[in-house]
Amino acid sequence: MNRNSTLTLAQRARRALARTLRHPTAATTADSEMLNRMRAALGTMDEMHRAVFERARFRNLEYRQIAHELGITPREVERHLASALLHIWRYTDPGSGR
Repeated sequence: MNRNSTLTLAQRARRALARTLRHPTAATTADSEMLNRMRAALGTMDEMHRAVFERARFRNLEYRQIAHELGITPREVERHLASALLHIWRYTDPGSGR
């Protein structure tokens, strides 16, 4: 997985969520599937990976803030976030067979 794949994943997920929030009844099957895969990925993710991911992506905290809250180093935040993104990518990739 390269950085562009991760960005594309994040963009696809954000767009699907935004469309669903704006027009819940007009959500496409692809949007619904993407959101279901995101929920599944978050539900099966390691607790620390999920904690880092949620703080970074949903609360927009900086690595040093996340590190302080969780009692880890900023470098560990990077590692946990990378692992979380890989986990989500595997769950949301249509070609993964999930």
